[in-house]
Amino acid sequence: MNKFKDFMIRRRYSPRTIEVYISLVGSYLSVLKSRNPDDLTDEDIGRYITKFYVKVGHSRSYQNQVVNALKLFYRVEFNREIGVDVSLRPKREHKLPNVLSQREVQAILSYFTNSKHKSIFYLIYSGGLRISEVTSLKLTDIDSTRGVIRIRASKGAKDREVPLSQKALEQLRLYS
Repeated sequence: MNKFKDFMIRRRYSPRTIEVYISLVGSYLSVLKSRNPDDLTDEDIGRYITKFYVKVGHSRSYQNQVVNALKLFYRVEFNREIGVDVSLRPKREHKLPNVLSQREVQAILSYFTNSKHKSIFYLIYSGGLRISEVTSLKLTDIDSTRGVIRIRASKGAKDREVPLSQKALEQLRLYS
């Protein structure tokens, strides 16, 4: 496990990912007991995932996290790719997003009496921003001439740009 952890640290995995992967692989190894993980086939690993994650009712994203942790573990520890013969991943869900109607959005906006809170809602809803992204925004991140908001060091330490709606811009001007 030390080699596995050191690999993730060197590759700059986030501390939370390292913690989760170590936990998931640790659980996997404790179930195996004295069996050598390198002796297991893709079918064996698939049965493990089904028994301990699918049948228990864990979400698809959590099951994917398990697969990612095990794939990395096998690649680092045994220089072996797993999931080649058998797909270990659950099928993707294709759900339509729940989009609010204009009336619903107006109803929500009518509840705000504070201009700051109203501005935050406009940014979150119109730009699809996370609350942490909105709270980290600086005035220089708003580019009204190009109509974009620059999000710096967001999830995964990535920068991105999102559209700035005219209504959100007007609300921001009212607030400032």
